[in-house]
Amino acid sequence: LTTPNAASIENIWTLIRGYNIYHPYSGYGIYGRHNREYIPRELEMLLRAHHFEPRMVVDDVYEHRLLHRLLAVGPLGHRRDNLFAVAQKRATTIEAHLDWLFLVHGAKRRVERGEIVMGHRDRSQLGEGWHEVEHEERTFRWTGREATAYLKPTGSETRFVMVAFSGAKAMRGKIELNGVEAASFSVGPDHRGELVANVPKQCIDDFRAGKFSQCEVKIRVDDVLIPARDTKGSDDARELGIGVEKLALQ
Repeated sequence: LTTPNAASIENIWTLIRGYNIYHPYSGYGIYGRHNREYIPRELEMLLRAHHFEPRMVVDDVYEHRLLHRLLAVGPLGHRRDNLFAVAQKRATTIEAHLDWLFLVHGAKRRVERGEIVMGHRDRSQLGEGWHEVEHEERTFRWTGREATAYLKPTGSETRFVMVAFSGAKAMRGKIELNGVEAASFSVGPDHRGELVANVPKQCIDDFRAGKFSQCEVKIRVDDVLIPARDTKGSDDARELGIGVEKLALQ
């Protein structure tokens, strides 16, 4: 994969001189120009988020003046014209809508599925209370003290399933479906598992009657993990509840 480097020396020099670096509108439509360019770190993050392991190179492909060639060495080597990446798939690829790339795409909620796999087209079915998606041994999102998600019922579901884990602190909390308590949980530190709960009868009746077109899932924890406070050597000041990998109605 190759793409222009948004942080190139040429772009910076163009802006300093008072000119715009964006491409003109194209008569060939949205595919006739670069609608978004990336810096090296962004391209690497984008590939990793889609389960690729990249090897990144930043280099010039055009002829430049001597001054440019002298500047584009040493600490400014990542300011060259183009980004090149060769990437190897390391897991099943996903369609990830990253928070830093799709700033407003979730402004209109689209509840289309009865299952949410974190990191895979998840943002349009998430409400408030979620931290940015993370990709480590598994893909997940931390909740805060309270987090909301939305699932689409078909009317035949009887179970609610959540795959999640706790951090370095024991966690207690509860889950509500459309305002009705469906389950409570209490787990020790660094525990991962699958919670399976019966959908409350009131919710089942409402789903079958077509009263609700979506199911609001609310996850609440009694306390939060603040790594900067609760773990040694961390400067992470976020309030973390549980790490959620998957939510589903079955």
